[in-house]
Amino acid sequence: VIDREKQLRHAEFSLAGRQKEIEARVIELDEREEELNQLETSVHDGALQLKLLEEKLKMSKSELTDAELSANEMKNEAQRLTREVQQEKVKLKSLENDYAEKLEVMNHDREAFEKEVTK
Repeated sequence: VIDREKQLRHAEFSLAGRQKEIEARVIELDEREEELNQLETSVHDGALQLKLLEEKLKMSKSELTDAELSANEMKNEAQRLTREVQQEKVKLKSLENDYAEKLEVMNHDREAFEKEVTK
């Protein structure tokens, strides 16, 4: 009977030790689960941040395309205005030449008139 009591105490002691090991293992697993949950949250946050950055990149590319189109429109407008200025310069030169010719004819006519009047 004493032997049996020793075996039971030994078994109880052994079970208590095993229970403490199991409890320590459960605490360790809970801590690892918490770490995994934190990592999962970090990964999720990182994925959201990446998605936001991708959207910003898309918007920036779109804005760049719009800016390029606007710049091309401005360049085309500048070229059109340059052509108009060149055409106006040609017209002005033609008018200046016409004026010079008419002035020359008028001066010639005046000189001829003055010669006739003074005769």
